[in-house]
Amino acid sequence: MKLSAVIIAVNEESIIEGAIASCAFADEVLVVDGGSTDGTVHRAKLAGARIVERPFDDFARQRTFALAQARGEWVLFVDADERVSRELHAEVNTVLRDEPSADCYTVPRRNMALGQWLDWHFGGADAPRRLVRRDLARYPEARVHEVLEVTTGRYGALKEHLVHLTHRSVGDLVDKINRYAELEAADAVGRGARQPSTHSILASFPKSFWRYWRSGLRKEGTVGAIEAVLLAFNRTLVEIKIWERHRNLPARYAEAEVALQDDGDVAR
Repeated sequence: MKLSAVIIAVNEESIIEGAIASCAFADEVLVVDGGSTDGTVHRAKLAGARIVERPFDDFARQRTFALAQARGEWVLFVDADERVSRELHAEVNTVLRDEPSADCYTVPRRNMALGQWLDWHFGGADAPRRLVRRDLARYPEARVHEVLEVTTGRYGALKEHLVHLTHRSVGDLVDKINRYAELEAADAVGRGARQPSTHSILASFPKSFWRYWRSGLRKEGTVGAIEAVLLAFNRTLVEIKIWERHRNLPARYAEAEVALQDDGDVAR
Protein backbone atom coordinates (compact mmCIF):
# COMPACT_ATOMS: atom_id res chain seq x y z
CA MET A 1 0.00 0.00 0.00
CA LYS A 2 1.31 3.44 -0.94
CA LEU A 3 2.04 5.83 1.95
CA SER A 4 2.12 9.63 1.87
CA ALA A 5 3.86 11.39 4.75
CA VAL A 6 2.23 14.82 5.07
CA ILE A 7 3.76 17.80 6.86
CA ILE A 8 1.76 20.98 7.52
CA ALA A 9 4.15 23.94 7.75
CA VAL A 10 4.36 27.72 8.06
CA ASN A 11 7.76 29.39 8.57
CA GLU A 12 9.62 26.26 9.70
CA GLU A 13 12.87 26.69 7.74
CA SER A 14 15.12 25.70 10.66
CA ILE A 15 13.42 22.35 11.34
CA ILE A 16 11.59 21.24 8.18
CA GLU A 17 14.49 19.25 6.76
CA GLY A 18 14.69 17.03 9.83
CA ALA A 19 11.01 16.19 9.61
CA ILE A 20 11.29 15.36 5.90
CA ALA A 21 14.40 13.21 6.42
CA SER A 22 12.63 11.16 9.10
CA CYS A 23 9.80 10.44 6.62
CA ALA A 24 12.07 9.34 3.77
CA PHE A 25 10.74 5.76 3.93
CA ALA A 26 7.31 6.92 2.67
CA ASP A 27 6.39 6.68 -1.02
CA GLU A 28 6.07 10.46 -1.02
CA VAL A 29 6.67 13.30 1.39
CA LEU A 30 4.16 16.11 0.86
CA VAL A 31 4.65 19.51 2.49
CA VAL A 32 1.55 21.72 2.57
CA ASP A 33 2.90 25.22 3.07
CA GLY A 34 0.53 27.76 4.57
CA GLY A 35 2.23 30.91 3.28
CA SER A 36 5.76 30.85 4.65
CA THR A 37 7.79 34.03 4.31
CA ASP A 38 11.12 32.40 5.19
CA GLY A 39 13.05 29.63 3.43
CA THR A 40 10.70 26.77 4.34
CA VAL A 41 9.58 26.00 0.77
CA HIS A 42 13.11 26.22 -0.64
CA ARG A 43 14.57 23.91 2.01
CA ALA A 44 11.69 21.45 1.70
CA LYS A 45 12.26 21.22 -2.05
CA LEU A 46 15.99 20.65 -1.55
CA ALA A 47 15.13 17.89 0.95
CA GLY A 48 13.09 16.09 -1.71
CA ALA A 49 9.52 16.89 -0.66
CA ARG A 50 6.64 17.68 -2.99
CA ILE A 51 5.26 21.13 -2.18
CA VAL A 52 1.67 22.30 -2.37
CA GLU A 53 0.80 25.79 -1.16
CA ARG A 54 -2.44 26.93 0.45
CA PRO A 55 -2.89 30.03 2.65
CA PHE A 56 -3.36 28.86 6.21
CA ASP A 57 -6.74 29.54 7.81
CA ASP A 58 -7.15 26.73 10.31
CA PHE A 59 -5.75 23.28 10.99
CA ALA A 60 -8.81 21.23 10.08
CA ARG A 61 -9.16 22.82 6.64
CA GLN A 62 -5.42 22.61 6.03
CA ARG A 63 -5.32 18.91 6.84
CA THR A 64 -8.47 18.23 4.81
CA PHE A 65 -6.79 19.93 1.85
CA ALA A 66 -3.67 17.83 2.43
CA LEU A 67 -5.70 14.61 2.33
CA ALA A 68 -7.05 15.60 -1.09
CA GLN A 69 -3.54 16.33 -2.38
CA ALA A 70 -1.86 13.17 -1.08
CA ARG A 71 -1.25 10.40 -3.59
CA GLY A 72 -0.97 7.45 -1.21
CA GLU A 73 -3.75 5.16 -0.06
CA TRP A 74 -2.57 5.87 3.48
CA VAL A 75 -1.45 9.14 5.05
CA LEU A 76 0.88 9.66 7.99
CA PHE A 77 0.60 13.19 9.39
CA VAL A 78 3.84 14.52 10.87
CA ASP A 79 4.34 18.04 12.23
CA ALA A 80 7.47 20.02 11.38
CA ASP A 81 8.73 19.68 14.96
CA GLU A 82 8.20 15.91 15.00
CA ARG A 83 10.45 13.06 13.90
CA VAL A 84 9.49 9.52 12.92
CA SER A 85 11.65 7.16 14.97
CA ARG A 86 13.23 4.08 13.37
CA GLU A 87 10.94 1.92 15.49
CA LEU A 88 7.83 3.76 14.33
CA HIS A 89 9.03 3.55 10.72
CA ALA A 90 9.30 -0.25 11.09
CA GLU A 91 5.89 -0.54 12.79
CA VAL A 92 4.13 1.53 10.10
CA ASN A 93 5.70 -0.63 7.40
CA THR A 94 4.54 -3.79 9.17
CA VAL A 95 0.96 -2.50 9.62
CA LEU A 96 0.64 -1.52 5.97
CA ARG A 97 2.32 -4.65 4.66
CA ASP A 98 -0.23 -6.85 6.41
CA GLU A 99 -3.98 -6.31 6.16
CA PRO A 100 -4.58 -3.39 8.58
CA SER A 101 -7.04 -4.15 11.36
CA ALA A 102 -8.14 -0.51 11.56
CA ASP A 103 -8.55 2.47 9.26
CA CYS A 104 -7.04 5.06 11.60
CA TYR A 105 -4.28 4.69 14.21
CA THR A 106 -3.15 6.75 17.16
CA VAL A 107 0.59 7.33 17.46
CA PRO A 108 2.12 8.02 20.90
CA ARG A 109 4.53 10.93 21.19
CA ARG A 110 7.67 11.35 23.26
CA ASN A 111 8.02 15.04 24.09
CA MET A 112 11.02 17.28 24.63
CA ALA A 113 10.20 20.81 25.83
CA LEU A 114 12.74 23.51 26.65
CA GLY A 115 15.53 20.95 26.27
CA GLN A 116 14.10 18.40 28.72
CA TRP A 117 12.30 15.12 28.08
CA LEU A 118 8.91 15.23 29.79
CA ASP A 119 6.92 12.31 31.14
CA TRP A 120 3.90 14.60 31.44
CA HIS A 121 0.99 15.34 29.16
CA PHE A 122 -2.14 17.15 30.27
CA GLY A 123 -5.06 14.75 30.40
CA GLY A 124 -2.89 11.62 30.23
CA ALA A 125 -1.27 9.94 27.27
CA ASP A 126 -0.23 12.04 24.28
CA ALA A 127 -1.29 9.88 21.33
CA PRO A 128 -2.97 11.80 18.48
CA ARG A 129 -4.54 10.05 15.49
CA ARG A 130 -1.98 10.32 12.71
CA LEU A 131 -2.00 7.27 10.43
CA VAL A 132 -5.15 6.98 8.33
CA ARG A 133 -6.65 5.40 5.23
CA ARG A 134 -6.97 8.50 3.07
CA ASP A 135 -10.34 7.89 1.37
CA LEU A 136 -12.09 7.26 4.71
CA ALA A 137 -10.63 10.23 6.62
CA ARG A 138 -12.32 13.45 7.63
CA TYR A 139 -11.68 16.41 9.92
CA PRO A 140 -14.74 17.96 11.57
CA GLU A 141 -14.57 21.75 11.47
CA ALA A 142 -12.21 23.13 14.11
CA ARG A 143 -9.68 25.97 13.92
CA VAL A 144 -7.32 24.28 16.37
CA HIS A 145 -7.06 20.96 18.28
CA GLU A 146 -8.62 19.21 15.30
CA VAL A 147 -9.44 15.49 15.66
CA LEU A 148 -9.07 13.04 12.79
CA GLU A 149 -12.04 10.71 12.18
CA VAL A 150 -12.81 7.83 9.83
CA THR A 151 -16.25 7.00 8.48
CA THR A 152 -15.97 3.34 9.47
CA GLY A 153 -15.18 4.05 13.11
CA ARG A 154 -12.38 1.45 13.03
CA TYR A 155 -9.56 2.80 15.21
CA GLY A 156 -6.34 1.20 16.34
CA ALA A 157 -3.20 2.17 18.26
CA LEU A 158 0.45 1.97 17.30
CA LYS A 159 3.02 1.29 20.02
CA GLU A 160 6.12 3.10 18.76
CA HIS A 161 6.67 6.82 19.17
CA LEU A 162 6.80 10.01 17.22
CA VAL A 163 9.53 12.17 18.74
CA HIS A 164 8.12 15.64 19.44
CA LEU A 165 10.89 18.25 19.73
CA THR A 166 8.70 21.15 20.77
CA HIS A 167 9.06 24.46 22.64
CA ARG A 168 12.66 24.93 21.50
CA SER A 169 12.87 28.25 23.31
CA VAL A 170 10.70 30.37 25.57
CA GLY A 171 10.14 32.71 22.62
CA ASP A 172 9.03 29.78 20.48
CA LEU A 173 6.52 28.74 23.13
CA VAL A 174 5.20 32.29 23.59
CA ASP A 175 4.75 32.69 19.82
CA LYS A 176 2.90 29.37 19.66
CA ILE A 177 0.67 30.35 22.59
CA ASN A 178 -0.29 33.56 20.80
CA ARG A 179 -1.09 31.78 17.51
CA TYR A 180 -3.13 29.05 19.17
CA ALA A 181 -4.97 31.48 21.45
CA GLU A 182 -6.06 33.47 18.41
CA LEU A 183 -7.48 30.35 16.77
CA GLU A 184 -9.14 29.13 19.98
CA ALA A 185 -10.75 32.51 20.57
CA ALA A 186 -12.09 32.63 17.01
CA ASP A 187 -13.46 29.11 17.47
CA ALA A 188 -15.12 30.02 20.77
CA VAL A 189 -16.74 33.20 19.45
CA GLY A 190 -17.93 31.29 16.39
CA ARG A 191 -19.67 28.85 18.75
CA GLY A 192 -21.36 31.71 20.60
CA ALA A 193 -18.98 32.45 23.49
CA ARG A 194 -19.96 35.62 25.33
CA GLN A 195 -17.66 38.43 26.35
CA PRO A 196 -15.90 37.27 29.53
CA SER A 197 -16.23 39.28 32.73
CA THR A 198 -13.38 40.94 34.58
CA HIS A 199 -13.61 38.22 37.22
CA SER A 200 -13.46 35.47 34.60
CA ILE A 201 -10.30 36.93 33.07
CA LEU A 202 -8.60 37.40 36.44
CA ALA A 203 -9.61 33.96 37.72
CA SER A 204 -8.52 32.06 34.65
CA PHE A 205 -4.78 32.21 35.33
CA PRO A 206 -4.59 30.84 38.90
CA LYS A 207 -7.27 28.28 38.14
CA SER A 208 -5.39 27.00 35.08
CA PHE A 209 -1.97 27.18 36.71
CA TRP A 210 -2.91 24.93 39.62
CA ARG A 211 -4.66 22.50 37.27
CA TYR A 212 -1.50 22.13 35.18
CA TRP A 213 0.82 22.09 38.18
CA ARG A 214 -1.11 19.41 40.05
CA SER A 215 -1.53 17.29 36.91
CA GLY A 216 2.15 16.38 37.04
CA LEU A 217 4.25 19.36 35.94
CA ARG A 218 5.39 19.84 39.55
CA LYS A 219 7.49 16.69 39.04
CA GLU A 220 9.35 18.25 36.11
CA GLY A 221 11.37 20.83 38.06
CA THR A 222 12.04 24.28 36.65
CA VAL A 223 10.90 23.30 33.16
CA GLY A 224 7.63 22.09 34.64
CA ALA A 225 7.16 25.39 36.45
CA ILE A 226 7.81 27.40 33.27
CA GLU A 227 5.45 25.21 31.27
CA ALA A 228 2.73 25.53 33.91
CA VAL A 229 3.03 29.33 33.96
CA LEU A 230 2.98 29.72 30.18
CA LEU A 231 0.26 27.14 29.54
CA ALA A 232 -1.90 28.84 32.16
CA PHE A 233 -1.19 32.16 30.45
CA ASN A 234 -2.47 30.58 27.24
CA ARG A 235 -5.87 29.96 28.86
CA THR A 236 -5.99 33.56 30.10
CA LEU A 237 -4.95 34.85 26.69
CA VAL A 238 -7.83 32.96 25.08
CA GLU A 239 -10.22 34.72 27.47
CA ILE A 240 -8.66 38.08 26.66
CA LYS A 241 -8.83 37.49 22.91
CA ILE A 242 -12.51 36.52 23.21
CA TRP A 243 -13.03 39.82 25.06
CA GLU A 244 -11.09 41.63 22.32
CA ARG A 245 -13.23 40.18 19.55
CA HIS A 246 -16.42 41.30 21.30
CA ARG A 247 -15.01 44.80 21.76
CA ASN A 248 -14.29 45.22 18.02
CA LEU A 249 -11.22 47.34 18.70
CA PRO A 250 -10.45 48.29 15.06
CA ALA A 251 -13.87 49.96 14.79
CA ARG A 252 -13.31 51.88 18.04
CA TYR A 253 -9.99 53.25 16.83
CA ALA A 254 -11.47 54.13 13.44
CA GLU A 255 -14.22 56.08 15.22
CA ALA A 256 -11.60 57.89 17.31
CA GLU A 257 -9.68 58.86 14.17
CA VAL A 258 -12.84 60.26 12.56
CA ALA A 259 -13.73 62.19 15.70
CA LEU A 260 -10.26 63.72 15.86
CA GLN A 261 -10.46 64.78 12.22
CA ASP A 262 -13.87 66.37 12.81
CA ASP A 263 -12.42 68.30 15.75
CA GLY A 264 -9.44 69.40 13.65
CA ASP A 265 -7.18 68.06 16.36
CA VAL A 266 -5.15 65.42 14.52
CA ALA A 267 -1.48 65.29 15.40
CA ARG A 268 0.76 65.86 12.37
